[in-house]
Amino acid sequence: MRLFVPLLILGLAACTPLGQTSADSFLAREDKSGTCSDGFPAPSKESVYAAGMRVLRQQGYIPDPSLCASDSGTIMTRWKMSLSPFAGTGYREKVTMNIRPVRGRTNYYELSTNVIKQTNDNITEPSNPIAAKWVEGKRNTTMEHLINRRVEMYFLPSDVSPEFREQYRMKPGTSPRIRRPDPVHTEEKEGPIPGLPPLPGFPD
Repeated sequence: MRLFVPLLILGLAACTPLGQTSADSFLAREDKSGTCSDGFPAPSKESVYAAGMRVLRQQGYIPDPSLCASDSGTIMTRWKMSLSPFAGTGYREKVTMNIRPVRGRTNYYELSTNVIKQTNDNITEPSNPIAAKWVEGKRNTTMEHLINRRVEMYFLPSDVSPEFREQYRMKPGTSPRIRRPDPVHTEEKEGPIPGLPPLPGFPD
């Protein structure tokens, strides 16, 4: 029995190739910053949290209930995996979203969304999830912007369902978003070349 334990430990150690590091062990070294949204009005933090959960599910991410908390406004997902038969092209992604109130503005909130993307460096079995060798990932800023925008759009009249409005007491047909005025365009004189303004030093 005494010999069995050391042999078992050696056997488990042999299962991990030399130089391979557990993906979760280097998560601490990865970029934890995220893409921040503009502040936007919403009925409550809970309504933004609910919209965030729905948007993430729509994008194929599964929130991890053990790592999500509506009171703190934190949503973390499990890994979304997309393997490939070609080495270096398979990947997985994890999302962390933080909902924060905007200082000095009642019922205004902002999002900070972080999407980490890790690629599979396994050459011999790139399609095998058990044999995957995940390398240190980078942020997917395109997806961060998309998620933020989708959550913001959830509070526009055309995108909010009647059930969502009723649950969070949003008036029908109105949006809590404060729209910025359209930029004022001044008419420019057309120069000798159609479509271009007059050139300096030349008569009109």
